[in-house]
Amino acid sequence: LVNAAHHADLRGPTTCALITEPEKRAIHERLGPDPLRGDEDGERAWQRISRSRTTVAALLMDQKVIAGVGNVYRA
Repeated sequence: LVNAAHHADLRGPTTCALITEPEKRAIHERLGPDPLRGDEDGERAWQRISRSRTTVAALLMDQKVIAGVGNVYRA
């Protein structure tokens, strides 16, 4: 991602946009449970993970399975 003329900095958000409250709700509804929330027991995530044949690494990066764990540096 680097050459003499350009580079890509992957250390931060890739987009930033102003959205409405309904748009925010729609995004949150697509996300899986957040493991750092005190009111989340992990059951939803476990149900999805235990049924999947996908690798744990891929599941952890899938925001529909568990929100917030992804790894921007994973190639």
